[in-house]
Amino acid sequence: MIEILVLQNPKVLVNKQEMMFPYKKVEALLYYMAVEKSATRDQIATLLWEDCDESSARKNLRHALYTIRKVFGEELITSPTRQNLELNQELEIESDYDRFLEENEKNGTEVYKSDFLQNFYLKNAGAFEDWMNFKRGKLKEIYLNRLYEKMQNVEHLSLKKREKLFERYTTAEPIDERIYMMMMQIYAKEGLYYKGIRIYQQLSEKLHTELGILPGKEIQEFYNELMENWVSESEHKEDETQGDGRERERCLLRGIYRKFLAGEDETVFLAGESGIGKTYLAESFLKEIQEESVLIMRTSCLATEKNMPLQAWNTLMMELNTYLKEKNMTLPIEYLRAADQLFPLFSRKEEIVLFEDVEISYSYRTARNLILKLFEELGRQIKVVLFLDNIQNMDASSLDFLSLLIRSRNKNLFILGTCPVNWEDRLKKSLSVLVKEKQITKIFVSPFSRKNVEQMLVERLGRKNVTEKFLNSIYEETNGNPFLIHTLLDYYKGMNLKEDEVVPMTQVWKMRLDSLPYKTRKVLELIASCQAWSDMEALVAILRQDELEILEAIERLKEEHFIYEKQEKESVRFYFIHESTQRYVHIQMSPSRRRVFHSKLAEYIAKSPIYDASRFERLIYHYCLAGNKEKTLEYKILALQNYAYKSYEHYPVAPLMSGIKPEKEESVLEYCDRLEEELKDIYEESGQQEKYIRFHAILMETQAQYCIPQGYYRRGIECIEKALKSIGCIGEDAKEKIHCLRFLIYYRLNIWETENLEELLEESLKLAQKQGYQEEYAITCRLYGIYYGMIGKFEEAEEKLEEALEYFKRVPLKERIYASNISGCYNYIGEIQRKQKHFKEAEAYYKQAIAVCRKNHIPCTPAVYCNLARVYQELGEVEKGELVFYQADLLYEESYMLIGRSIAKGALALLEAKKGEFEKASLYLMQAKKSANQLGSPYAKGLFALHEWELKKKYSEKFKKLLTKEAEDYRKEAEYYLKPLKSVYELEKN
Repeated sequence: MIEILVLQNPKVLVNKQEMMFPYKKVEALLYYMAVEKSATRDQIATLLWEDCDESSARKNLRHALYTIRKVFGEELITSPTRQNLELNQELEIESDYDRFLEENEKNGTEVYKSDFLQNFYLKNAGAFEDWMNFKRGKLKEIYLNRLYEKMQNVEHLSLKKREKLFERYTTAEPIDERIYMMMMQIYAKEGLYYKGIRIYQQLSEKLHTELGILPGKEIQEFYNELMENWVSESEHKEDETQGDGRERERCLLRGIYRKFLAGEDETVFLAGESGIGKTYLAESFLKEIQEESVLIMRTSCLATEKNMPLQAWNTLMMELNTYLKEKNMTLPIEYLRAADQLFPLFSRKEEIVLFEDVEISYSYRTARNLILKLFEELGRQIKVVLFLDNIQNMDASSLDFLSLLIRSRNKNLFILGTCPVNWEDRLKKSLSVLVKEKQITKIFVSPFSRKNVEQMLVERLGRKNVTEKFLNSIYEETNGNPFLIHTLLDYYKGMNLKEDEVVPMTQVWKMRLDSLPYKTRKVLELIASCQAWSDMEALVAILRQDELEILEAIERLKEEHFIYEKQEKESVRFYFIHESTQRYVHIQMSPSRRRVFHSKLAEYIAKSPIYDASRFERLIYHYCLAGNKEKTLEYKILALQNYAYKSYEHYPVAPLMSGIKPEKEESVLEYCDRLEEELKDIYEESGQQEKYIRFHAILMETQAQYCIPQGYYRRGIECIEKALKSIGCIGEDAKEKIHCLRFLIYYRLNIWETENLEELLEESLKLAQKQGYQEEYAITCRLYGIYYGMIGKFEEAEEKLEEALEYFKRVPLKERIYASNISGCYNYIGEIQRKQKHFKEAEAYYKQAIAVCRKNHIPCTPAVYCNLARVYQELGEVEKGELVFYQADLLYEESYMLIGRSIAKGALALLEAKKGEFEKASLYLMQAKKSANQLGSPYAKGLFALHEWELKKKYSEKFKKLLTKEAEDYRKEAEYYLKPLKSVYELEKN
């Protein structure tokens, strides 16, 4: 059977197998005949070959008919007369076009997958295109009318089915007011006013964006009517309170949420003391809205995880990943890749561990901005509610991300958080400004009043047991704190109370613990020793008790309201109901027991794969509390090494951009100094020389990896020299030595210091070759190519870069580092071509560098765009060059990349000056100067001096404050820096 499908991306199936055609016009002929059934030869010739003479057109038609016969092996199109053609009626040929026109209930709209001949185009066939567009319009009109009629059939369709029809209609025709009006009326009848309000806002936004107009008067009036009904209904619902003493707070929360549903971005924090009921209030509110069309995601920020970067968001992103898979939702691949990079639990494919100063990484910043866009795109598909419990326990990176997410003003994102009344400095620094700007609303959750406490006591104990004296005693002991009240009442459960029997809270805690059986208490204490949660596997492995005994203990602890359990994918995890309970249990343990439990937990975590995402931070936490200084320090150094390796690009980066303060930059170096001191102290105590030297070498190498890419050359080189000395003391480690040599090479390349550079490259290359380290060999080849390009040995440079490319292309791109290296090789081959003034060839290589990054969904270095823009200028394509320079500048602002930054900024200073925008030009000029000095490259400084010379020469008066020297002085400065360089042509053209 032959099936011809035209109401989608068109294709022809024979026995369910798709057929391929040698050229498009054969395919077009077949689609035309499937629809029209018959035609004359002259009609077809004019339709498909209108630009040919009659003889050629007929010849082309005969060839097309022969090709169809050859492809199918039979006559699909017959010629009953010399002039006429028709579809062969004797063959079993079906088409979705025919089924669609049958108009029965089943096929009326289901067959229509997309527009007629979607994405099908023919060159030089205007007549065919006119016919296709005419048919497309007619079929679409029929399809939309059928959808409209179906939606009117209110009696036989559920709301869900009508919503699906509305979605299909607006996908095909997004700005038809009548369908929006109908759907708003349907929602009004169902009492779903906020949904009607939401789709009106969607229509209004589309009309404004696409046509610059407002919706019609009739639909505006109906929208106002919906708003009135919704407010009236909401006020009525607020009267139906739960009687739990939180009516005021719940009323405020509902009001803010209504604004969110009406299209405003909203963030609200419930502020109050610990145990006041913030989480309970938030959860009861979330329970109210869980039936609505929103995605609710939760995370709890724990005090024990305060130093674990992005841990709060890790939990949320894991929840989002599960939701996307369950609902089969799609988001742009570059956003998902960014989530993989920043949040290890989002996808278990890669282990990426971050450190406290992760904000200054280029890849972090780029990935973070992509994830902000991920939330924007997610919000377009479904409204999102994020609940962040105890934001005061967020790490610095998580707070930074939260601040940016709030600032993004995402109208489809509602953020609900809990926090203390008094904010510590970290919270003030990140969020106080947002409160002042009214981007965050604070709702203060107060302690219960005496009346509220009385109601609780009467509900739990009965009116006769609640005397005035007893009420006063409870209120004084708890200060109206709901958690403390419930704890006391749980303790008194089943007792005959007297007025003078109210026990202080500290005694209640102690008596509750003392009442537990020994083994049950041991289980509770082990869970209290965990940072956030425990699972059955950990309890069994560490306590070495029978699993059934542990299960009995868990059930007892749940009944006593110490803990609760939560299903997380394949495992069940145990959490404390409240942080204060966990703290108390942990403090009450004897110091020796605490040390043993933390030591056992560290040993367990070191072997267990489920902790991969935050292994180092958890090991540091447990070894520290176990009192094991040596292990704590080892893992601090290894964590820092892992962070530096994962987070810092092997390019210089500008440290003081986007408002980051110098002390923030210095914190990593100060941390390194502190670790070095601790290492010396431990060595003096233990005398383990070999281990000390090994970890000292790692620490020095890590510092260099931090310093050299950021232009802290002096300290970076000192660290590498120390690392090389340490490596030599304990027996040479070839891989470590290659890494150290590479830093020295980076340093020399950055500042164009080529003397003795070849010796370092040769040593690195020979070591890699001898040990069989192919990846290290390829990376060194790439660096060798850059070196040869600098000294003007272009042929040798290209050979080395091609050798590196051969390796990187051969290995599977399972790691994005390979794609980055391929892109880098293309960029530097482009540079070799540019330096030889082969500008067209250079352009092609730069475009290849960009294409590799796009294909692998990784950020391309802004330097490539800067290089491409310079080539466009050399080719006389000035407008293209300007656009790409601005594109490069946007990417520089999205990153901390320094290479090429001063060149792009200097070029933009000239461009803005030519436009008469002298303020902008001055800003670009200052930024260029700062970047050139930070990089310390004579090439960057020389080109910047040329930009200064040109600006001074043409616009002397406008830049007299910034450019205080004579024009020729800047020219001489440029010559001073550029003349000694062998592969530079820029002085020739100026």
